[in-house]
Amino acid sequence: MSLSVIRLTLRTRRLAIFWFDFGILALGLLIMGLWPLFAENWDDLTQAMGGSEVFGGTQVAGASAQQNTFYSYFSSQYTSTLMLVLAYFGVWFGAGLITRDFGTGTLDVLLAAPMSRTRFLLSRIAALLVLTTVVVAASYVAILIGAAIWAREVDLGALELLVVHLQMLVFTLAVAGGGLLLATLILQPGRTYGLAAGIIVIMFVLLIVADIASNLEWLEKISIFGYWNPVDQLGPGDFIWRDTLVLGVTALVSSAIALAIFRRRDIVA
Repeated sequence: MSLSVIRLTLRTRRLAIFWFDFGILALGLLIMGLWPLFAENWDDLTQAMGGSEVFGGTQVAGASAQQNTFYSYFSSQYTSTLMLVLAYFGVWFGAGLITRDFGTGTLDVLLAAPMSRTRFLLSRIAALLVLTTVVVAASYVAILIGAAIWAREVDLGALELLVVHLQMLVFTLAVAGGGLLLATLILQPGRTYGLAAGIIVIMFVLLIVADIASNLEWLEKISIFGYWNPVDQLGPGDFIWRDTLVLGVTALVSSAIALAIFRRRDIVA
């Protein structure tokens, strides 16, 4: 890998990453700060609105009633929103590893240096890993601080929150890998972002249909959102290896295919 390419990628994306981090930090602290206002009445509110399932309620085995009330609130008000934020980030950054420079006409200039395409793209992927970690870490810090201030009675541990955010990281990398794959196939920024966004919307609709239709639960398994279950891992020792492994394999396979295509792709604009 090339440290110069990694540094260049980090530098050119730093402003966007700052705003992603700022937004996620603000969202996390806001949701945690509002928890004391909803704590006593959340169960009554969810029942009045049709049950906790309507709000994405989650019941974790081995957790107390108070903890499950918080998990229901946390799942519906935070992680369901963060799912879409991180999916957008994954599409934007994964596809942008190639399309941004292709659109500005600088990709062929970058590749004119004495560097193989494999080394170039691996360096970009390394930068993707760093920046994705930074974005997910913003959520971890926000929830850790918020839990210490406003949700001490829930007894959220730093380790179990780390496990939750580990799956968020792998989910984001899986989406980014798909975006990168589309970028190497299409190259054009508008078409790549449009198609990637369309696929994400379709997958989200499949998840909704799977939740509503009792005989179509299998649709959840063909949607990447079906493997998003961070709150389910808040119970002691409940890390969901199978779903996280699916996301990890998706990230690795899509990136490997993108690399194979990019090595042979004509990139002349």
